[in-house]
Amino acid sequence: TDPAEPELVQQAITDAGTGYVGIDLVIDVTRALGTLPPHTVAVEVEPAAVGPGDQLSPAAARALEDALTAVRTEVDRAPLLELAGELAPALGGDRIEPSPALDAVRAVLAELDGLAADGRWGRTFRFRDRLRAAIAAGDTGAGLTHRDWGLWWALIEELDRLEAAEAQ
Repeated sequence: TDPAEPELVQQAITDAGTGYVGIDLVIDVTRALGTLPPHTVAVEVEPAAVGPGDQLSPAAARALEDALTAVRTEVDRAPLLELAGELAPALGGDRIEPSPALDAVRAVLAELDGLAADGRWGRTFRFRDRLRAAIAAGDTGAGLTHRDWGLWWALIEELDRLEAAEAQ
């Protein structure tokens, strides 16, 4: 639900009041109320069958492990996506002179939008390498502040950390 669509939000809240509650509804309502962080991921696990007992079936135990792996992956990515969210507004306007490094950092951020949306890295690491090479060659243009430099290097180091983790 788009938070800008009050009738859809109202319908979601009405559905919740009638007892229909699912993860999609919870996300719709909390997003509409502005209580979700910008990057939110839901990991759902549904049992294949429900029966008596307090032990997980082998299939449920495997699914739980898969869900925990998915959660750990998202938690590991959270600092990178938060950093990207902080960096993006700093690249707007014409404060920073056009340069190969600026093009590369913008390309990295565009790829990270894809990572946030569908979990795919795309060309992120290639653009990270392009950014590193442009910085090393001095192709950064004028206008970078100390904060910009810090954020760019933090972005590179976070991507290095996550690439190593993904390789495992």
